[in-house]
Parts: sequence; structure tokens; C-alpha cells
Amino acid sequence: MCLTLKNANTKSKIAEEDIVVYKRLIEVDFPKPGYHGKEFTARFCGRKCSGVISEQDGDTYFCMNNNYVGSLKVNEMFNYRTAYLPEKGLDGIFRNVMVNEVSVDTIKKLTTPYQYVKIKIGSTYNSALEKTSNEIREGLHSFKHLSDAIEDGDGVYVQCVIPKGSEYYEGIFIVRRNGVGYAESYASDKLTYVKIVHAHRAVL
Repeated sequence: MCLTLKNANTKSKIAEEDIVVYKRLIEVDFPKPGYHGKEFTARFCGRKCSGVISEQDGDTYFCMNNNYVGSLKVNEMFNYRTAYLPEKGLDGIFRNVMVNEVSVDTIKKLTTPYQYVKIKIGSTYNSALEKTSNEIREGLHSFKHLSDAIEDGDGVYVQCVIPKGSEYYEGIFIVRRNGVGYAESYASDKLTYVKIVHAHRAVL
């Protein structure tokens, strides 16, 4: 998601104190651990696929020979060419995974709504800041007001902090839940997820 700046000459700032901001997260079903080495079948991107589940460092990977955007390599590929994480945008693969024709047990985790990055409340995350003309295309996006995070869509709404000393930009982001509106927003190189302040279950 992109932050639109006032103009191409807008400069970044350094936070002189903690800045309270807000973020929308969603609850996503991820496979529970315990399927390492199990053969699976699934259907996503309009095609049926099969392969072997590989678990590494607390994450579940789907090893297969299908080629999609976001392919990875892991320690145990089980002789398959590609591996995928659910949070790489393959939003169908963790909703309909079958092992021996039985649905894989899942657990709900909080993730960002566009990149499916898993989030732990209380943790601080880091990102590069990439400015292109009057847009920030890489960075940690947040809303200035809770009401705008809610307008962005269904989910779990979290109070966050841009920590003192962080680099950040101020701009606007388009929210579309009830028409089109422009929300005061930030993009920063650090963001701490402090606490859940309002929650609704996302429809996935």
C-alpha cells in the first residue's frame, strides 16, 4: 500500500517523541504445526496443486512444483522446486489445504491485510523507506486516527507507536469502506504494536 505525499519535495522527519498511531489487522487461518513431511493437496489461483508441507522456524511452507509469485527455498524442499509461505499473498492456500482428504487444522493469527505479515502485539517491526516521486512505496503504514483505520475495512484495530528516533513521512491514504475518503497517515521505518483497542472478526 502506498502513502501519497503532499508533493515530490516532501521530506522525511525524525520522531522527537513517540507518536501514537493506529493500524488495521485481520485474523487469518494458518495451518497448525505438526504436518512436517505430510503430502497435501490444495486449490488456489484456479489450479489444483499438490506437494509436501515443510515446517521451519515456526513457519509452515508448501513445497511444490507449481510456479507462482513469491516462491522461496527452505532447508527441506522434499525434492520439490518451489516453496511458499501463506503471507506471500497466496491467500487461497491456507484455507483449503487437505492431508489425506482431511482439512488441515488451522489457528488464527493477526496479520497485515495486504501482505499477510504475521504480527505479535507488543513487538516492534522495522522496514526500509522507499520514496518514489510523491509516494512512499515501502515502509510501515499507519493511520493518524482510529476512525480512519476502522473506515479502511473489517478487522482488528490496534494502537501503535512510531518510536522516538524513527524516520517517518506524513501523507494521505485512500480508504474505501464507505465511499472514497482520504485519511491522514504515516509511513515509518519502525512501528510498535501496543494493544488491541477495537476488534471485529474479518470475513475471509
